[in-house]
Amino acid sequence: MEAGAYLGNALNAVDAKSRVSVPPTFRELALKRAGDSREMMVGKSSFYDCLIAFDPTYLNTLRAEIEAQFGLVASREKVAASRRAFGSAVPLKIDEGHRLTLTIGLKEAGGIDRQAFFVGVDAYFEIWDPARYLADPDADPLTAADLRRALARAAA
Repeated sequence: MEAGAYLGNALNAVDAKSRVSVPPTFRELALKRAGDSREMMVGKSSFYDCLIAFDPTYLNTLRAEIEAQFGLVASREKVAASRRAFGSAVPLKIDEGHRLTLTIGLKEAGGIDRQAFFVGVDAYFEIWDPARYLADPDADPLTAADLRRALARAAA
């Protein structure tokens, strides 16, 4: 995998057309890895109640992780893991305004409405409904504190 990681977090508004800006801290790496296609894959997380976004370079990593866990031979468990990893993923272009337009299905799957909370997770980033992030038992306390401060600023 190419050097670089998605680091940090950001709270961004989702507009009436379901567009949300990719945070500047993620944007440069996302555009570099996406190349001329400007495409990110966005789908439901296999582990958490959020969306994940990854560039095309991460697809091979996901495939390798599934093969390492289940082997090369097709099995019920391997197919189920592949469905979780790839079944909800939708290719979305980063537009000239550096925004992703979330589909209705993605918004429903992630519980995303007016705000989206972005969290870097090394080779990909998560997109959370803020309330879901704060309710998640695995939420990082420092990141949750960042989110609470961002929500307070947005409400002011």
